[in-house]
Amino acid sequence: MTPKLTLNEEEVREAVYAKAIAKGVKMNGQDVTKTIIDDILDIKTDVAIEAIASGKGVKEQGLGSLVIKDHIARPYKTPILDDAGQPTGETLEGITPAGKHVKFEVSEELFDALNA
Repeated sequence: MTPKLTLNEEEVREAVYAKAIAKGVKMNGQDVTKTIIDDILDIKTDVAIEAIASGKGVKEQGLGSLVIKDHIARPYKTPILDDAGQPTGETLEGITPAGKHVKFEVSEELFDALNA
């Protein structure tokens, strides 16, 4: 059973997860310290970082997936602005190098919750 939380902050941080897990575990008749929960969350984060760094994706059930995407090198043009913030007609040109980035793909469950 998942405990209901009242979220007073703009974003959920690890401490909120730890409090919710402790509350949920106690609802099931067990007891665990927040220190143990913090250690578990730290290990989970370390495993996710290691997986992503080695090129693997990470799936967070009910939320979505962190996947690795390759992107190609692309040219760009950026207008040069004067002191008033107006374009001068000149551009700064260059090439964005090829590389990898992490993309979050939303799960259907989260998408439905956001759009309900």
